[in-house]
Amino acid sequence: MSHPILRRRFRRACALTFAIGCAALAAPAAALADGQLDPSFNGTGYHVGTAGENLVFTNAENRIPMIVQSDGKIVAGGSRGGFMTLVRYNLNGSIDTSFGSGGFATQQFAGTPTGPPGASGAVAMTQDAGGNIIAAGFGGSQSMVVARFTAGGVYSASAVCFAPHLIDYAARAVAVRPNGSIVLAGYGRDRHASAPVPPTGPAVLYGIRAVITLPASGNSTTACGTYSSAGGLSLGSSGVAVDGVNPDGSGADPARGGRFYDAVIALPDNRYVVASTSGPDNSAWVQRYSATGVGTLDSGFAGGRATLGATSLHALALLPDGSLYAAGESIDAMSSANRQMLVAKIGTTGALAAFGSGGIARTTVAGGSDTGQAIAIQGDGNVLVGGSANLAGKTAFGLTRFTPAGVRDDTFGTHGQTVTPFGTPAVNGYITGMALSGTLLAVAGRLTDNTPPPGGGLDVVAARYFATGAPPPPPPPPAASTLKVDGITGSGAHVTGTINANGTASTWWLEYGPTTSYGSKTAPVAVAASTADVDVAVTLSGLNSGTLYHVRFVIANGIGTTPGDDLTFTTLGSPGAGNNPGAGKGGAKKFCKVPKVVGKKLNPARRKVLRAGCKVRVVYKKSKRPKGIVLKQSRKAGKKLVYHAVVKLTVAVKLQPKVTKHKAAKKHS
Repeated sequence: MSHPILRRRFRRACALTFAIGCAALAAPAAALADGQLDPSFNGTGYHVGTAGENLVFTNAENRIPMIVQSDGKIVAGGSRGGFMTLVRYNLNGSIDTSFGSGGFATQQFAGTPTGPPGASGAVAMTQDAGGNIIAAGFGGSQSMVVARFTAGGVYSASAVCFAPHLIDYAARAVAVRPNGSIVLAGYGRDRHASAPVPPTGPAVLYGIRAVITLPASGNSTTACGTYSSAGGLSLGSSGVAVDGVNPDGSGADPARGGRFYDAVIALPDNRYVVASTSGPDNSAWVQRYSATGVGTLDSGFAGGRATLGATSLHALALLPDGSLYAAGESIDAMSSANRQMLVAKIGTTGALAAFGSGGIARTTVAGGSDTGQAIAIQGDGNVLVGGSANLAGKTAFGLTRFTPAGVRDDTFGTHGQTVTPFGTPAVNGYITGMALSGTLLAVAGRLTDNTPPPGGGLDVVAARYFATGAPPPPPPPPAASTLKVDGITGSGAHVTGTINANGTASTWWLEYGPTTSYGSKTAPVAVAASTADVDVAVTLSGLNSGTLYHVRFVIANGIGTTPGDDLTFTTLGSPGAGNNPGAGKGGAKKFCKVPKVVGKKLNPARRKVLRAGCKVRVVYKKSKRPKGIVLKQSRKAGKKLVYHAVVKLTVAVKLQPKVTKHKAAKKHS
């Protein structure tokens, strides 16, 4: 291991030990409670996007979905500039510019089979077994879309489900079944000729479902079933079922209007469950479907549907025993201030299970008017719910935790809740997605940006909280050392060094240039997430002759960017001669100006003589001086000689001590 890296590690270890000791003395125990924001994420625990970062989205669905990848990085989604847009954050809360193009993955879709691409967006996200990102939402306002991106943000496939007689059509939730097929759920708004269309008539929302399989590559407009139309009206994709509307757009069922599906989860046997928002009767539905067909209710689950009164649901989670948690909020027709976050536990038969009070746990977060938009189950069975809470007349990020028995856990945050406002006074916002990553809880959400058009929209927010235990120490940054420059010529040099990823996958490169601003760098090279030192080397070419250069190795990952030591060297020849000094018209004449190197070590002395345009010849002489020291030089320092004149350097080698005959005889006696 290189000495520079060892020295830096020692200093970091001392500083970290000192900082932890001071924090333990200064911070009360409550500061380390579950539910605390993780300050190593952007310095505050959250990253509020700005228009300058292209992080103000125009989400028609008012939701910022998210996933956490296997390395802990957060990916959030939405709509920007008419494109479905995903953005990824590093572990330190900065935008990961290696994702997609400059940190963003985008794609646009059409609203009809023959129409041009239109406004598109992501409303829900998940991952498949291969780590690909599955984003679902809308395209052109009249198509329901699911798209696949690689883990690195490269678009690879999509399926577009076209709307039957609908003015708005969008997926609000997505799940990947064990057989690889994709389940979408959301809503459609009827516009049949016999039904009034907003704004002149009521906006009637109906549930939609589709089961599709993404193709191996490329786009697909038929994965949801063949598209058809009749009498100038779209009959949509044949693989889509719309609750309460016949295929020709007639027969609207008022009992199903006004609610839409907001959550879906796949079961191990390829059945799936959806949950709805509240309908005209203030009740929410939880419905289980069979593994075959499209929209076939499973009669073994409360006849196909469990109804929860005075409730609206937005998220589902599956337990190992097959029971479900459904998260949302209670509905009070008289006062929205009485609305509470809630979790309902539903058994495999569709009946409420033992949990909280009568199968439902409720709690008020901050000033009430709560919503529960996301859910996560911890390894110990505790249930985390995220959404919004009223704070001084504005909505803030709200989190609460229930025990496995359905009791609010007062060890979480402050008395069982964590409320995060933004701005003074707080602006409106809420959590729309969250997922556990080890002991951390990653969160995505939105804030209302009231900037006049075209700047206004939804500020994308990514945040990270401690889910369990005291905050772990932050991962160490990578390390780099620039050790040596040799093999110097009139147009190049060989640079060697050492890098250490410190346990996080990284990339390294060499920066070089005539000043400490460098200005040039080599192509980045990936290095695995190891804690071992790795020797690195770069051979530079195309440099100007007789020119002083600065070089340093640099290594970077999601934790940070670390430059190595700055070294300098001067290429051989005269300045201004280009890459072939002295050659051609106008080139400077080359010569050898002898430097003074007596008393220096051999290698630095040799480089200095070579840089001066001379050649070196080394002879060795036994001496009491340290080994490798230049004892004398054959040419006087400062003398100007012809180019590549030889300078002989006499270098010390160890002088062996004499052994007297008396001592030798004694030794052999």
